[in-house]
Order: sequence, then structure tokens, then C-alpha cells
Amino acid sequence: MEPISCILSSRTSIGNPVQIRRHIDRPLAQIALVLAAAVALAWLVILGVQPVHVPLGDFSKGRIPAFTQALSGVKGQTLTVPSDRLSRIDIWMRTQIPEGEHIQVTFSLIAGIDRKDVLASGIVIFDRARTPWQARVVFDPDHVSRGDRLYLRMESVLSSPEASIHYAFVSGDLYPSGELHDDDLVTFPDQDLRFELYLEPRLPKPFAWLEAVLGPTAAASARANGPPPWIVALLTLIVGALTAASIILSSLYLASHAFPASLRFQGTTALILVMLAVVSSLYAGAEAPVAKLWVHLT
Repeated sequence: MEPISCILSSRTSIGNPVQIRRHIDRPLAQIALVLAAAVALAWLVILGVQPVHVPLGDFSKGRIPAFTQALSGVKGQTLTVPSDRLSRIDIWMRTQIPEGEHIQVTFSLIAGIDRKDVLASGIVIFDRARTPWQARVVFDPDHVSRGDRLYLRMESVLSSPEASIHYAFVSGDLYPSGELHDDDLVTFPDQDLRFELYLEPRLPKPFAWLEAVLGPTAAASARANGPPPWIVALLTLIVGALTAASIILSSLYLASHAFPASLRFQGTTALILVMLAVVSSLYAGAEAPVAKLWVHLT
């Protein structure tokens, strides 16, 4: 099979054109395009099957978080359930663990402020240092309802005094519906764990991504007394459709100029998939399955 020839012309200072002939091996180009398309498609499939939750917002944002060590072995946060279908609470922590040691943390979701009725729990063993961990604490949404008072409790057991675990928190009464607790006894009314709340989506995968994008947008519009949610959802869908159309048209244009006729289909397909993968990664944000710790409570 003959190589693809590409001639590039430039003009020197004396006005004579200089021709630079480059040879591209067609089989190698085909292999490269197939690999690029396969990698991009695999990433899109991974995102499509990834468990997705609808973000309710960061209830402890506003300042740069600091870290507090679990000296007593127990840290926790009280909160009020703002909506039905609550299914996930994200927190951030960091661990300092010598080689060969570990930290066992029991995560418990407890009903009420008396902390007696354990709704669900799970155990995670940390065996290496890391800064920070983003822990996604997931539980059955049937356990809680709107308006319930909850206590998220983390009890750690260290295998060595040299090991330590620290939790991200924020100062200031930014979340009045709960407080940071230490050892279940000491309450810090002006401090909260850094946490985010998420709802279980109504739509099945992969359409749950659509709900994860539309839900916060419509909620933000409602909080700002903006247009009705259906108008916001419609506008978001229109923007998404225009973005997809732009990706397809720009890929067709680039492929028609960058590849010969025999490779334009493969080149167009690869460009579309790669651009969709890049745009999806930008939209995925924190939901991308990278460097996340899943803590399933049962």
C-alpha cells in the first residue's frame, strides 16, 4: 500500500518556493485513527455507566477549607435533609500512614440528634497516605426523607500512633442546619465539615447525566427567581444540541482538509469521538471516575 504524500510550500527570503515533502504511512494513520476512536469511545462508555447523582450544592462552601485531626478517633457532622431521594454525602479527608500500618474507619449514618438509630454503616481500611481523599458516602435513599435530622459519624481505629487521619472543615456559621462534632461530645457551632449532598437520579443510565446537568441549573434559576425550570431545561437542551452539531460540523470540516478521501470517514469518526470525550470530561467534572473513594453504607 502506497504512503500518503503531503506537500508543504513556503517562501524564502529571496522569493523562491521551497517544497517539503512528507510521507505518511497510510496503514499507520489508519491504526492511529482507530486507536484514538477506540480510546474516546471507551471513555464515553465509562462515563455512561458511571453511577451519577444529582448535586444539591455544597452546603459548606464559601471559604478555603482547613483540616482537623481526629485526635479522639471520632468526627461527625449533623445536617438536615433538604429534599427526598438524598443518596450521597461527599466529604474530604487526608491520611498520614507509615508503611505497613493502616487506619480503619467506620462510617455511620444515624437518624436524629440523639445518634441512637443507625440507618446504615460501612467500614473502609486506609493503608496508604493521600492528600486528599474524596469520599463518596452512598446509601439507600429510602432511609431518609425531607426534613429528617441526620448525623454522619466517622470512627477511626489506628494500627499505630504514627498514623493519623484529618477531615476538611470550614469555619464560620455557613451551614446553620448542622454542626461539626468531635467524639460525639464536643460541638463546634461555628464549624462544619466540608460536605456536598446529592440526590438519586430519576432517569436510568446514561440519561442520568442529563438530569445531573439540568437539575442544578433549574434549581439555581429557582433560587435566583429566574425563569421557570422548564424554560431553563429547554434552553440547556438547545445549547447541548448546538454544541453537538458544532462538534460534528467542525469534525467534518477538519477531516475534509486534513485527510485524503480514503481516510476521511475514519478521520471524521475519530475527531467526533475525541471531541465528544473532551467535552464530556469538562461537563463530568467531579463526577468523573478518577481518584474517588466509594463508601457504600448498608
